[in-house]
Amino acid sequence: MLTGQCELRFLLEPAAAFMDANETWQESGINFKLKNNELTATYANETERPKVMAIVDTVCDLNGIRNRQPIEYKLVHERVPAPEGTASYLKVHSTDTAKVKERVTISKQMIYGTARIVKDSAGLSQDSSIADKSRKYPELRKAIKQLALAQSENEPGTKLDNVVAVLSKALGSGSDGKKKLAEIAGVSRRYIGEITITNQTERHIDSYHNKLLTREERLARVQNLVWVYAKHLK
Repeated sequence: MLTGQCELRFLLEPAAAFMDANETWQESGINFKLKNNELTATYANETERPKVMAIVDTVCDLNGIRNRQPIEYKLVHERVPAPEGTASYLKVHSTDTAKVKERVTISKQMIYGTARIVKDSAGLSQDSSIADKSRKYPELRKAIKQLALAQSENEPGTKLDNVVAVLSKALGSGSDGKKKLAEIAGVSRRYIGEITITNQTERHIDSYHNKLLTREERLARVQNLVWVYAKHLK
């Protein structure tokens, strides 16, 4: 039998993005602590490790999107309790062994009120509940990942279309899904339609009397849709 707590420790990059960060929070029974660019997660059972990794992966995605800055994390230390009666912990990974390189590059999310982009602080806790929801709702996780990839591209059109398609399909088939997504977001169907139409030719833009969106406007709109969809989920 193993006793004590399990722990995973990560380093986040770029370190400057987390300068002076200092927060603690709990999500689904996992205790998190962020001190500068060091993120520590402690939990009671080894079986919860996949949950921790999933939350860390997504919360970094969301922070990167929120602040328009790719975030990279690296697992640098892990410990699991030793068998009962043994005082020490068993080290599995540490920075001096370079044994493990669980590294994911991301770039992802923001806060929007109506498509107004607001860069936020380096804290991770504000997005933790959405990260946890994404474990239960695969379409949300897929949408976040697609948005992450879109943000790293000069021309993100196809991936942004994929995000809209994933969220719409989860709400209904065909146009019904987009209609429901628009209702949830409190926007018009044109607001969503212009995201896709902008990826086509200006001839289509003119013929439908729609606005030609800039890259930044498209990203902001899709981010807004992801955000409100996540808030909508129970």
